[in-house]
Amino acid sequence: MDDAFDGDDFWQRSHAWLLLATCLSVLVGGAVLYGFKHHASKATWGIVGFKLLTSLSFAMFCFSEGHTYGGVLFLGVTLVLAYVFHLWREEIDLVNRLLQTAATALGDQKHTLTATMGINAFVTAVVFIPFIFFMSYAWMHGKIVANRFAMTHPEDGSKCIDRRSYDEYTRSRNNGETYDMSAYVFEVNCCEWKTDSWVKPFVGLLFFSLLWTSSVAVCLRMFTIGGSTAQWYFAPPGTTGFKGTVKRSLTHGIKSQFGTICFGGLIMSIIEIIRNMVEKAQRENRNNGVMAVLTCCVNLLWQCFAEIIGFISKFAIVYAAISGDAFCDSARKVTTILQNNYLSTFAVWWLPSMILRTTAFIVSVVFGVVFGILSSNYFDDESRGVESFVLGLFCFLISLTILNFCLTVLLDVVDAVYLCYGIDKDLQMLTKPEIHDVMDEVVKKQSKNTNNNAGFNNIIMNPFTNNRNRNVDINNNSSSNEMNAMTGAARQQEVVVTGYPQRSEQDQRPTNSASPDIDAV
Repeated sequence: MDDAFDGDDFWQRSHAWLLLATCLSVLVGGAVLYGFKHHASKATWGIVGFKLLTSLSFAMFCFSEGHTYGGVLFLGVTLVLAYVFHLWREEIDLVNRLLQTAATALGDQKHTLTATMGINAFVTAVVFIPFIFFMSYAWMHGKIVANRFAMTHPEDGSKCIDRRSYDEYTRSRNNGETYDMSAYVFEVNCCEWKTDSWVKPFVGLLFFSLLWTSSVAVCLRMFTIGGSTAQWYFAPPGTTGFKGTVKRSLTHGIKSQFGTICFGGLIMSIIEIIRNMVEKAQRENRNNGVMAVLTCCVNLLWQCFAEIIGFISKFAIVYAAISGDAFCDSARKVTTILQNNYLSTFAVWWLPSMILRTTAFIVSVVFGVVFGILSSNYFDDESRGVESFVLGLFCFLISLTILNFCLTVLLDVVDAVYLCYGIDKDLQMLTKPEIHDVMDEVVKKQSKNTNNNAGFNNIIMNPFTNNRNRNVDINNNSSSNEMNAMTGAARQQEVVVTGYPQRSEQDQRPTNSASPDIDAV
């Protein structure tokens, strides 16, 4: 493979294909966002049809090549998917409306994608490139020493063999099991590179800094999207100009609220580090009966805990973008808002994310396969297979990265709209009736399975209900006073202000309670 593959020649022949794959991926991502904004139903059902068509195409290809079992497998997958989507047709129609709302919010704020791409580009230029440089520079500090696991070959003094494998061979020979040395012993380098004592801690610090900075970039993206979406959501009726909303949120994120974002990124980084430690322990003990079971249970519990903390942290960042509160205060308040209004504190809805993520993966696979096949004639015969595969892999990764970026921004808008809807319910308001109609249906889908188990539902909900009943008078009085203070502020039709909206008489919509923790900005 090394003789057939030439990196320089590959780059000369493939850079045009990679550029074409990048441009087409951007166009596909933009087309998906445009489709959800203007033709949500056609876009969603088009995605469903594309999945079925892709699976059916693989089945036909397998049949045409004589792979009967593969063709039957893909055909079965196609039929199962078609039946599942038929059962989910009402849910998919709801996904249409939900993603159309998010795409509309994204379309009204023209520079959301620009800001998020700028954040990613800044992190790449300021963090990732220096990280590679400093890590490479650190590993250069050391000296050549004798390999601690090597010993001189007993039959050839110019070679070194692995000491541990030779000891195993010696024990096997003494027990009369084997005399075949090549079955146990393998050759190793006589010397190795030993870095200085400060290198490993330094590289560990670099990796932690990279993880933390990446998490901060994610939090800044959610903060920017959450703040600008809240300004769009709570804008006065009839507002059409949303210029400056993204810039305003981004400015708050990198100035007054940067400490909140860094703290949120630190929590996400610690969760990820512990998750990796637990998964590593599970892999190392997979052949140890009792420890394998114990580490599996610990990993399962930690995964659940990490998902909950990650979800709350995400909404805490969005709430901080709206209210200006610190991270811990935002986490406490957003949890109270969601609980008091019987909204999920664990997930918005799994179906939109599942549809979009699987679509991005399937489209990327198609990109990789198509570009790999089309480019095969542009490579030399002796390296055609390898270079076509590498090019297809690169096209797959490029497409997956770009599509996931566009769809992640769309899902972040969905999360922000969900929280604004929760704030609306907590303030007994009806800011956007069309969004309330969609979100009410989403909440029903969330609670459908839970309501089938009344006992579990009572165990979970009664503590919040009892707490709300004890404080309902205080909550109502506090919210009433706060709303009166808000309504005293002047409000212009063309200006969108970060924070909670005023409450007008026609905006009122009765809900079960209101939280005393709502702060006007």
